[in-house]
Amino acid sequence: MELEDSVEIQFVGPNNPVYRTGDYWLIPARVATGNVEWPYEPVPGSAEKRPLAKLPDGITHHYAPLRVVDWDGKTLTLNRECRLQLPGAGPIPARRR
Repeated sequence: MELEDSVEIQFVGPNNPVYRTGDYWLIPARVATGNVEWPYEPVPGSAEKRPLAKLPDGITHHYAPLRVVDWDGKTLTLNRECRLQLPGAGPIPARRR
């Protein structure tokens, strides 16, 4: 797929690549040289190089448990709080103008 000014992209990957909403690739382009900085790999049996297929640079998801719970099929038991509790700053007075 051509984007503009001879910059082309293609999506290649394993047999069943998985792309998700929000995936992105960082593609540094330099006006001074007129080039896109992209990693290359050698072509086997040749002196040529081809652009390297990269996995997305993001989106990276982070998960954190909020609470440990038990469910026995009838009753939900809240066991352990996992959130880090920070001490409060106390009341913050409003600034008068």
